Amino acid sequence: MNFDPALAAREALARALSSGELESDTDAAEEADETFSSSADQEASAAYRCLHDIGSRRPQAIEFCEYLIYITWQQVTEVTVARYFHMGSDLCDHYLALTRNGVAPATPQSLEQVMALRESYRAGLGLDEDDEDDYRADTVKGGD
Repeated sequence: MNFDPALAAREALARALSSGELESDTDAAEEADETFSSSADQEASAAYRCLHDIGSRRPQAIEFCEYLIYITWQQVTEVTVARYFHMGSDLCDHYLALTRNGVAPATPQSLEQVMALRESYRAGLGLDEDDEDDYRADTVKGGD
């Protein structure tokens, strides 16, 4: 990876909050992020679940989805369990489905970073590279 997921998470969250895509969940997202970023153990885990609940309520919120992808990678690096690899892979697939359905990523770099993390999540699950090649062939590229 040629980027820092923690910094990318900060940028994606800032875009999500300023875009209005979270609507009435904006304050809750800010609060949960504050707790997630400054806590550890159970308190951080509860905030992480809250952030994912917000994401579930806002399936079209592409900037917030990107943020969730990055913070899930942070979880993977702290607690290496299959559940986080699956969650991250699913979030990446959702993000990419949004782009295929006409929701534009914030930047071409956002799309590249999500694709890189998707590869990492899938590698962590031991998924086949041939599947990845087929997926890339079917995925919309930036500017398509």
